Amino acid sequence: MNGIRPPHSSRLLTAIVVSAALLTSSLAIAAEPQREDAARRLFTLKVLPLLKEKCLGCHGEKADDIKGEFDVRSREALLKGGESEEPSIVIGDPEASPLYQAVRWEGLEMPPKENDRLTAEQIEVIREWIAAGAPWPDEAEQKQHREAEWAVESTDDGVIVKTSGGLSDQWTYRRYQPADLWAFRP
Repeated sequence: MNGIRPPHSSRLLTAIVVSAALLTSSLAIAAEPQREDAARRLFTLKVLPLLKEKCLGCHGEKADDIKGEFDVRSREALLKGGESEEPSIVIGDPEASPLYQAVRWEGLEMPPKENDRLTAEQIEVIREWIAAGAPWPDEAEQKQHREAEWAVESTDDGVIVKTSGGLSDQWTYRRYQPADLWAFRP
């Protein structure tokens, strides 16, 4: 055919390319709510417990005794920052976020005690959360995420051991590594 294509083949090729582009953008749009929900779950299940464990003692447990005027009890407070009046998180940019830099011990060193430092895994959780827009769902949504997580007996974070209950949900739904439960297995 001397390299000459029939006219309909270029239209077909154009239609295929346009269809592929539309499908790709549709998949990206459909994935966005899933990413947003994952970020909100990440905050509820990983980030908030970290803030409570590692930060609230100095930055929010007692409203009248907040060190450096830096309050970590809300997203708005994190965006406001502390004494420096510089936002502690830059939405979508962990590397530019003073909170992320501080937990990596770059400049500020938070938490300040060496034995309280965050692990590499915990630091990565903070990075992912900030990169995802640092969502902070309301208490009702947080409760839904926690209850959905409690309904799953075994996850990558460990196994929930059924007991008669603990003094708090934190103990009732605590996860254990399977290797640590050898004495309770047949």
